Amino acid sequence: ELDITYQELESYRKTHTVCEICGRTIEESVKWDSKNAPKGFCVDHDHNTSRFRGLLCSVCNRQLGWYEKHREKIEQYLNK
Repeated sequence: ELDITYQELESYRKTHTVCEICGRTIEESVKWDSKNAPKGFCVDHDHNTSRFRGLLCSVCNRQLGWYEKHREKIEQYLNK
């Protein structure tokens, strides 16, 4: 369970209207012709601690998940 209440999340959404990684609005980040397009930002959280981190567009949310899954190998490569 996330460490943020529904009311806190709704309040947060009012003041955070762009993706916290790429800075795009939901309108800028979504192709609305897709029936699978999200209608809002993804609620990002740490999967180990359930700590709420912020709101992300679906593209950044997927890329962050991929990065977290491959972080060790990516960091090893970058630090060669």
